[in-house]
Order: sequence, then structure tokens, then C-alpha cells
Amino acid sequence: MIAFLAYQFMRGVTWLLWLGFLGYCAYFLYDRAPHLNQFGHLTHLTEAVMFGLPLAAVFAGMFQLMFRDMVKK
Repeated sequence: MIAFLAYQFMRGVTWLLWLGFLGYCAYFLYDRAPHLNQFGHLTHLTEAVMFGLPLAAVFAGMFQLMFRDMVKK
């Protein structure tokens, strides 16, 4: 039962992380000025969010698969 709840929780987390990434990318495309420095490079926060959210989503997906395997046993 706990593995099933963890599996469902990780499914939700994975979807939320991907939706957060897509939402942030849409915000970036809408207004680029606050995300770029004077040289046209991404700010550290923008870099961290744009690379961190998908990476976290992939790790959450791996945990989701792990819990799914535990539920099927």
C-alpha cells in the first residue's frame, strides 16, 4: 500500500516538474529581458531552473519506475 501511494505521489511530482519547466520556458519566451545579463547570457537563476527542473523530473521518473516495480511484485 505504501509503495502504491509513493508511486502515485511520484507520478504527480513528475508531471508537476515537467509542467513547471514548460511554464518557465513559456515565461522565458514571453519576456526574455529579466533572464539575460548585459552580455546576453542567461542569469544563474534562469540556468538553474531551466536545467534543474527537467533533471529533477527525470530523477522523479526513475523513482516512479522503482515504486511501480515494487507495486507489481
